[in-house]
Amino acid sequence: MQTLVGKTVTGEFHEVTTVSYDAKGRRQEVVMFTAQPSLRGIQLTQDDMEDVRTFMPLILTIDDLPQYNLSYAGQQHVDDHYWFPAYTRSDDTLQFRSGAVHIREIIKYTGYKRVDPR
Repeated sequence: MQTLVGKTVTGEFHEVTTVSYDAKGRRQEVVMFTAQPSLRGIQLTQDDMEDVRTFMPLILTIDDLPQYNLSYAGQQHVDDHYWFPAYTRSDDTLQFRSGAVHIREIIKYTGYKRVDPR
């Protein structure tokens, strides 16, 4: 996640996390790397982090579509076995009482593995 003024990055939050599921299907996360956050004008709460983990793999239903203005920037190769997101990006200006903050979020998903459910 980055904060920006114009096109200039003014702060950043960077984390690498491994996600897996135990035998009972419970989600397990291990933070592999976290840099010291330097975001400007915002602070990430636990609720914010939960939103990143839960909602950023943008999955929309037909009912959700009218709430968004979507544009496709190109084509994305999809393998024949797994249809999971590889990349999620958002770029927006959030309005706070203290003023507007330009935020960019980029989440990359890699290393998907099929797990034997036994």
